[in-house]
Amino acid sequence: MQVTLLGIAAVLSACCGIASMVFGVRKERRAEHDAAMEECRKRLQEARKESEQLAAELHELRMKEIEREGGRVEDAVNHKRRWTHLDPDAHE
Repeated sequence: MQVTLLGIAAVLSACCGIASMVFGVRKERRAEHDAAMEECRKRLQEARKESEQLAAELHELRMKEIEREGGRVEDAVNHKRRWTHLDPDAHE
């Protein structure tokens, strides 16, 4: 078997092509991952903003109900117990 310069060049070219393909695939996967992470951060920020808004609205509704019941501290404690009945650690 005779090794020629053209044969060596073909093997080297194939190896470089494979390496180039592997690097390209890895770069594309990293870019997709970065884009997905950015989308996740954006959605998380929107969800936090919405939850803060809803928490403020819920607080306002709770305070209105306490005022409607007479606005006493005892009413507020009872009101808190009604809202936290599923959380055993919330009761003192």
